[in-house]
Amino acid sequence: MSKEVKVALFVIVVAAMFIFGMNFLKGKGFFDNNSTYYAIFDQVGGMYKSDPIVVNGFQIGKIGELELISEGPNRGKILALMIISNEIKIPENSVAILFSADLLGEMNVKLIYDEETTNFHQDGDTISTKIEGSLFEEIGGELTPITEKLSTTMDNINQLFDFENENQQTLNYTLQSVNGVLDTYNKTGAILNQRLDGQLETLDALLKNVESLTATLKGNEENINEIMSNFKDLSASLNKLELEQTLNNVNGTVTSLQKTIGQMNSPDNTLGALLNEREMYDNLEKSTESLNVLLNDVRINPKRYININVFGGKKKEIPPITAEDLE
Repeated sequence: MSKEVKVALFVIVVAAMFIFGMNFLKGKGFFDNNSTYYAIFDQVGGMYKSDPIVVNGFQIGKIGELELISEGPNRGKILALMIISNEIKIPENSVAILFSADLLGEMNVKLIYDEETTNFHQDGDTISTKIEGSLFEEIGGELTPITEKLSTTMDNINQLFDFENENQQTLNYTLQSVNGVLDTYNKTGAILNQRLDGQLETLDALLKNVESLTATLKGNEENINEIMSNFKDLSASLNKLELEQTLNNVNGTVTSLQKTIGQMNSPDNTLGALLNEREMYDNLEKSTESLNVLLNDVRINPKRYININVFGGKKKEIPPITAEDLE
């Protein structure tokens, strides 16, 4: 191999290595099959070259070169090169969002797809962007109301402990009341302790008696069981005896009642005849009415039945009872 061929090969190898090195620094592999898109951000603090680009947490690419735009309507903004696999199709109207990835300020890019569109971006298109607040900003926004409430609470506490404020007098009075309650509680506890000390001997004797009674009952457990069994049998016998006696009394009463009713229905006796003969009942009723009329007439006209002549005068004639008088 001639010297010129070796030099040519060396130049080709160096050029290839240079191109590969440049592509590597740009975030592109030599044999990568990727598409490039652009995004313009107002600021990219915390985002660096080769940072991941994700969709729903899944990495689909990485950030390439970052360049400051020096002219035009976007002057002062940052142009970011996004290297994404050709297999990923990005729908139009999608948004590249710069978001805080951790508490250390690391910023990454996530793509939010427009799922309704059927058109897709082409290689080299510029994608719309948006910047989300950092985690510290979000936490600070959430802590702001808490900080304000805490400040208000501290002001109220300071006002409460202000000696020149009326609340201080109220607090002092409350503390004095609490001290009085605690003092009363201590005195009550001392009195209770004294009384309990005096009753400990009695309580100890009572417990001993209970233990002795328990031991006695335990020692006579068989006798107690026998007594309970006998009492159970006696109770069953009494219940049976009372039930049989009651049934016998009821049967006797029912028999006597049936006999009496039979005699009353029989026409051989006076009550039966009176109950069974309508004519006798009607005659008895008429006789009763005549007797009532007679008694009433005796009460109204006693001279008709009793004649008393003291001076021998002429006897006054009393008309006899007529049918109208009997009515």
